[in-house]
Amino acid sequence: MNKMILTLTLLFALIAVCDMPSAEEPRFATIEWPPYAGEHLQERGFIVEIVETAWGKSGHDLSLEFLPIKRALLSVRDGLCAAMFPYIRENEGGDSTFWLSDPFAGAAIVFYKRKSDKLVSYKTIHDLKPYSIGVVKGFSYTPEFDSADYLQKEGVREVRLNFMKLAKKRIDLVIADKYVADSLFKNELAEIAPTVEQIDPPFSVRPMYVAFSKKNPKAEDMLRHFNTGLRKIKSDGTLDRIMEKYGHFTISSKSLTRDELKTFVDNAEAFIRQNGVEKGLAEFKKQDGAFSKGELYIFSANMECVSLAHINPEFIGKNHFHLRDKLGFLFMQEFVKVARTRGSGWVEYWWINPITKALQPKIAYIKKINDNMFIGCGIYK
Repeated sequence: MNKMILTLTLLFALIAVCDMPSAEEPRFATIEWPPYAGEHLQERGFIVEIVETAWGKSGHDLSLEFLPIKRALLSVRDGLCAAMFPYIRENEGGDSTFWLSDPFAGAAIVFYKRKSDKLVSYKTIHDLKPYSIGVVKGFSYTPEFDSADYLQKEGVREVRLNFMKLAKKRIDLVIADKYVADSLFKNELAEIAPTVEQIDPPFSVRPMYVAFSKKNPKAEDMLRHFNTGLRKIKSDGTLDRIMEKYGHFTISSKSLTRDELKTFVDNAEAFIRQNGVEKGLAEFKKQDGAFSKGELYIFSANMECVSLAHINPEFIGKNHFHLRDKLGFLFMQEFVKVARTRGSGWVEYWWINPITKALQPKIAYIKKINDNMFIGCGIYK
């Protein structure tokens, strides 16, 4: 009887917190995870601002509740909250109790070392066996890392303590979320920040989603509204501006605008129209050609995703139909979709910047040339 009373009490408490006040204002759950989300952060965190802005495109507001992560997940699984974010899948299979939105950000998991130490490089996780690694107890990094009991992991309750241990040479490496670490280095750990450096590229980049409860009868409609809004703020540059406002995008060595990028692609199209496809592709392949300006270069492929022209000759002739970015996004297929259905348009994905050597968001402008060919160009943000 006591167990039943306790269960009912917890259930009623969750209902009181997450009951949706109206069809127009669903209740979303989120967690305290600075700088992603937090009740006392600017705009309550950049992830909150992204979600609220995308949802606002549906013409409605949402009601937001900060909950402990386990309680947030339980409330959505039971249908007591309409959705929760940020949600990160632990495996490719996902969770059958949720509808997942399109991804809207990526959590980069990075290794950090002391600058004074020798270079640390690894090809597989087994290469990390010689190092003591600071981890946060209860935090999931990747399934492979979490289950690697052969690694020397030293757990603490918060990542800040790991960086302090690293500075005092009590551990060799720290594994941490990049945005969380960046925030610490700007604030509490400003004194030791100059002595620490990240190891590129990131160990893992995990996409973030809004998870909608399948027990909510309006979940699919809400998912559709959110994804529509998300596409709008991606295409009109709002998402970029939000991220840049918080300083989370690493700007590449040459900052270019969308208008400049579009003009570059339009000029490449005009060259083809005037000189023919064969001469156009030959020009695009030249590293010192008219359409190769450092980070700015024209690429081309057919509608089967076979590369026709690229600044990297190793790409040419290869089929990139299954090429994914670090978030698992099949961006080449999206290039084809944009070219076929719209003639031209923008596509965003994540790629390693050859200049900064860091994983960065990239936006490409795609333009159809004929029924079996498109051209494009991308810039890092």
